[in-house]
Amino acid sequence: MQVVSVVPDVTGLDRIFDYEVPADLGASPRVGDLVRVPLHGRNVRGWVVSVSTDSAVDTSKLKPIVSLLGRGPSPEVVTLAEWTAQRWCGRWRSVLVTGTASTLVRNLPASRYTAKSTTTDTALAIFDQPRSVVVRRGPRWDLTQFIRRIASRGPVLVVTPTLGRASAVRAALRGNGLTVAVHPDEWPSVAGGVDVAVGARSAVFASVPGLSSVVVVDEHDDALQESRNPTWHARDVAVERARRAEIPCFLLSPIPSVAAIELAQGVVDSVEGEPGQWPAIEIVDRTSDEHWADSLVSSRLVEMIRDSSKRVVVVLNVKGRSRLLACASCRSIARCDKCGGAVQEHDRGLVCTRCSTTRPGVCLACSSNTFRNLRPGVKRLGEDLLKASGRAASSLCVVEDGVEVEQRASLFVGTEAALHRVRRPDVVVFADFDQELFAPRFRATEIAAGLIVAAARQVDGGTLVIQTHVPEHHLLQAVRERRFDAFAEIESKARRELNLPPFSVVASFGGAGGSEAARLLSNKYDLAAWANGERAVVRFRDANHMISILNNEHEELSVFKDVRIHVDPPRL
Repeated sequence: MQVVSVVPDVTGLDRIFDYEVPADLGASPRVGDLVRVPLHGRNVRGWVVSVSTDSAVDTSKLKPIVSLLGRGPSPEVVTLAEWTAQRWCGRWRSVLVTGTASTLVRNLPASRYTAKSTTTDTALAIFDQPRSVVVRRGPRWDLTQFIRRIASRGPVLVVTPTLGRASAVRAALRGNGLTVAVHPDEWPSVAGGVDVAVGARSAVFASVPGLSSVVVVDEHDDALQESRNPTWHARDVAVERARRAEIPCFLLSPIPSVAAIELAQGVVDSVEGEPGQWPAIEIVDRTSDEHWADSLVSSRLVEMIRDSSKRVVVVLNVKGRSRLLACASCRSIARCDKCGGAVQEHDRGLVCTRCSTTRPGVCLACSSNTFRNLRPGVKRLGEDLLKASGRAASSLCVVEDGVEVEQRASLFVGTEAALHRVRRPDVVVFADFDQELFAPRFRATEIAAGLIVAAARQVDGGTLVIQTHVPEHHLLQAVRERRFDAFAEIESKARRELNLPPFSVVASFGGAGGSEAARLLSNKYDLAAWANGERAVVRFRDANHMISILNNEHEELSVFKDVRIHVDPPRL
């Protein structure tokens, strides 16, 4: 008699139940299959997570499966989902939903994988070993050719930050004679077998038969991390999946993250070389401008926007950003002497927005105690730009959420969303890049690097302009000189000294009982903890350390009402 263990598809339930497989079921369930089972007086859907034929099991108290519904995630995805739920302190069910088709699939189509002979391409010889590798390449690198060459070795799973990017990859690869399917829209085709399975972050849980390699595109992008619990990151899951399958995993990025470099077993530069992959980049030093503290419209920016033949996009992020202070005497940004973050003025002095360190209200560079507050606004900036440009009023378009972009305009102003909504710009300008560099987040510099990559990808043959008060910043120097090794070393050293991820694991505790739960763990295990808005953050040595403590304290934490845990949230 067969016995199956089932994870019910019931919100809020985190238990596994055993059921008997009746003789008249018609077919034997497999791990990952969807079944209907009785639970608390009703029939619910669930996933088979194990199948046993142990005759010693007492089946007299087990209820039988009601019906076999169809195909679900493959066995390897089921076990990967279990690991993911444990690693990010969530429910197994939540991850299994991600790897399951939105509609019932009873039978899989025939495989469309086009078997190929093993390639002898010497340019890819460094990828022969089953390891995770960071591939550093420019924003306009030919991703299609790279995937084609990888696909010559077997089925490939490609994970991209967005579905739009996945659709573009599919269109390009189909033109190269490969069979491609998008997860989750074409879930049956992916599970049946194709040359390339591609999708957004959920595709990391796609069921791909005979998988030979995994590719993560723009591994630095925050869109690859789930915002709801469990807050798994597709990059980390991809590395673990490849490790289990003993296949290579390629983490692609023009400016790799510290986490990717720590996860991988090596970093290689683009196998295609760098020429033409980056646009012209100009860094404008705002401290040398006469109106450095009064307006974001620098002399260089005025010069550019007065060329009416150019489509110019000016980016200014103001939502959820900290105030910036600059010394009135030497014009340097007021920064923390411990972590380098921006500081704000408070009654007790200058307080760091990242690490909460307090120091006296004096400039670190010249000891002046007078500061100017830099507080820009998108709409006001648009008005100033229009006046300075000499263009007609109809040429200005302020890019706003929910409002269609007037593509006939030639001067666009908006937040970073404008990078993705304006077609074919000639010039992209970051009006105040310091708001990104010194935002109150430990990954602020990496997030700023991601914005540079996104802008560089949009400017085809044009110019990327970055206005800043700190042109000597290590990120800007790396972009100017295309020396990203030095950038990674500086970021890694700072994270290690401050004991921040990926050299530790942090968990954000929210909800009504979040602060009390965090305080309990901090006091009992002598863990570092601090407040982050309405949430409490606790730092653990590593993932295993966190999992062990949370498992030990499961009963204690259950008494706190509504505790929501987010592990390594993207914008902490």
